[in-house]
Amino acid sequence: MSDTLSGYSAFPGFTSQVEGWIDDAAQQYGISPDFLANDLATESSFNPSAVNSESGASGIAQFIPSTADMMGVDPMDEQSSI
Repeated sequence: MSDTLSGYSAFPGFTSQVEGWIDDAAQQYGISPDFLANDLATESSFNPSAVNSESGASGIAQFIPSTADMMGVDPMDEQSSI
């Protein structure tokens, strides 16, 4: 686990695989891995099965269905969402 993201290890859904996807996505999009990890922690606590009953948002990144469709993302697939 990288020193940068070590603070997220207390979340059960924060696995080494998720950390790798965060690092890859952050590098691809030119953002800080910590920024992305903080967003996922805030949105779902790294829970890939999280669902918001009010908005219909789902998954680790809490995509609402219309945004997920527009972006071609499967919100229940962690790697796709990250």
